Amino acid sequence: MLDLLIDGLSNGLQLALIAVGMTVVHGIAGVLNLAHGESVVVATVTAAVLLSLGAPLPVALILGLCSSLLVGLAVWAVSSYVSGVGERMRGVLGLVMTLGLALTIHGSLVYLFPTAHYSLVVGPLQVEIMGL
Repeated sequence: MLDLLIDGLSNGLQLALIAVGMTVVHGIAGVLNLAHGESVVVATVTAAVLLSLGAPLPVALILGLCSSLLVGLAVWAVSSYVSGVGERMRGVLGLVMTLGLALTIHGSLVYLFPTAHYSLVVGPLQVEIMGL
């Protein structure tokens, strides 16, 4: 029962971290970035591919985060081009543009990895919380 509780907390905290990222982007940029989730997927796929190629876990995680940063920079570059440098995208333009980018990124990943299934086998892991 305790392992289910810890697993649920771990998954919930991951989703909360993604939601905080979306909130920060919306607060700063003033647009709901629908490509935010795809940048998380790119980071995960990059880390999984690097792990399958034999890279150490810390290196794969750091390079996965760097790939997510590159996706964010690409979204910024496209939005700057579409709306003009220094201008903030508002309303429907930002929504449609980020949705288009999200679909493009998703389609690219499906094209590059059509039948890929990755899993991370951590092995027996013992976690002790408050003596339990």
